[in-house]
Amino acid sequence: MKSKNQRFFGSENQDFLKAKAYVGITGYKTTQEVKDMAEMFRESGFPNIRYEVMFGVLSSYKRIDDVNSEGKKSPCLSKLPEILQEIPSWGLPMIHYYTPRKESLCTEILSLFTHDPLYDANLCRAVQLNVDWPPLEHLNYIIKEFPELKIVLQLPPRATEGLGLEEIAKRAKEYDNLVKYALIDPSRGKGLDFEVQYSVELMSALNQAMPHTRIGIAGGFDADNVKKKVPLIKEKYQEDFFIDAQGRLRTEDRKALDLNKAERYIKACSEVFL
Repeated sequence: MKSKNQRFFGSENQDFLKAKAYVGITGYKTTQEVKDMAEMFRESGFPNIRYEVMFGVLSSYKRIDDVNSEGKKSPCLSKLPEILQEIPSWGLPMIHYYTPRKESLCTEILSLFTHDPLYDANLCRAVQLNVDWPPLEHLNYIIKEFPELKIVLQLPPRATEGLGLEEIAKRAKEYDNLVKYALIDPSRGKGLDFEVQYSVELMSALNQAMPHTRIGIAGGFDADNVKKKVPLIKEKYQEDFFIDAQGRLRTEDRKALDLNKAERYIKACSEVFL
């Protein structure tokens, strides 16, 4: 059995060379939500030597097409800078970007990060691509334009349906040198639950195929699920992994983050990760 030092610094394990794991909440729409959550995270012991805090802001092609339009969970593009500016220096700001238009992904990301400009002003240098198997040539273009941008490859059920673990891992391997994170996301932001055993098997397969990529999972996380499922994952998956919560932390009308639900989630994360 490996010692703690071997786990993080041994030659047999590349964990310490990967991007740092994080605990995240996605769906910020106002500066006040950012302030409230930042205080809660700080009081609960985040960030620390092993885990960052990810502040996720939703955006999409609709926001690109009309910079003054907003969604139920996503702010208008013109308000993105003020929200991102409120994220503390110790946080990891990340835009979760969705588009069905794969053919224009790189140009949309270029428009997104040069708006105001988010990248050059260092307001945000991380993006989760909520796009099924984004074209490799587009990722290469994005990295050329934004060399310090951390990219998250999202793998929802629609991207993996009908594929075995080996097939998924083989396809994901092509992204290993292009992305910093790979997220198994059975929930797709809708608060759906996930099955632990299969998820751990997929995480392990991805981890083997993507030695430079940090693996994570999302799927209906709230305080109860975190306490129940994270320990089960940690029993079977030996490296640090990241998690993200969204759907079950919102108010009944889905228009805002619920402070009570979020606080319970953050405290639960503190209990199981720290």
